[in-house]
Amino acid sequence: MMRWLSSITAPITVPRVGVCLQAVMVSFVVLSAFVAYSSWRAEAGKRQTDATLRYFDPLMDREYIRYLWEVEEFTLCYERAAGRHLSYARFAEINGKPESFKLAAGWWDLVENEYKEHESCGRPTNLEEKLMMVYGRLEALASCARQKLCSYNRIVDMIEAIDHMTVLSFSNYLLLTRYREHHISREWTMDGALVDLVELIEKHVFEGRGSATAYASKLDTRGVVLDSQPVIKPEEIAAIRNKRTRCDHAPESMSGEWRTCALVKK
Repeated sequence: MMRWLSSITAPITVPRVGVCLQAVMVSFVVLSAFVAYSSWRAEAGKRQTDATLRYFDPLMDREYIRYLWEVEEFTLCYERAAGRHLSYARFAEINGKPESFKLAAGWWDLVENEYKEHESCGRPTNLEEKLMMVYGRLEALASCARQKLCSYNRIVDMIEAIDHMTVLSFSNYLLLTRYREHHISREWTMDGALVDLVELIEKHVFEGRGSATAYASKLDTRGVVLDSQPVIKPEEIAAIRNKRTRCDHAPESMSGEWRTCALVKK
């Protein structure tokens, strides 16, 4: 009996016990690290979901939706009168075409000049102001996702909660302003994260949720994207300074919403 017991305990030496204890400690450390990483990922996902929801709230606001639909209605009327369309088309299909820049230039001319009206469609009151609010809220969501504070995957999960499809009625007009050499807009240049959000919406609308989810995962894992080009050039500054403002009222518009500027009394 003693001989059998000694044969079992003989391999158990102090170095081997030490190795076993080290293996147990390493396993414990690895398991602890895995649990900590899983908890961090879960907490990070929750923070991204909460942030995405916060940026979604303004996109479900009644005023935002009213402005969004008003921009769409004006755009569709403008395009029917022109006999050409940029709305509800993929940006890749209209990009680079001379007729696209020409149509977009006419649209922006009406948007940026309060005193101009389309012959057939008229012009919604404060159209540029409404477009700025719509664009600003969309850009805020896209910028949040680009900074990894929000998540493009969460956007796809909840995209049906907002009127994302209507964004395609005017998104191409916004994206074409990136080509500054064509001068289709006086003051607008889309250099932000909206480009990614529009492409995500296009994939969801034209290709389906699966394609949008795959693209969202790609965006969420992409590194930081920086643009080194200047936002404004000297000739663009001159055009802005020379634009007609509410101070430069026409006599026939003095009683309308085109108000004169208050004179400074010395």
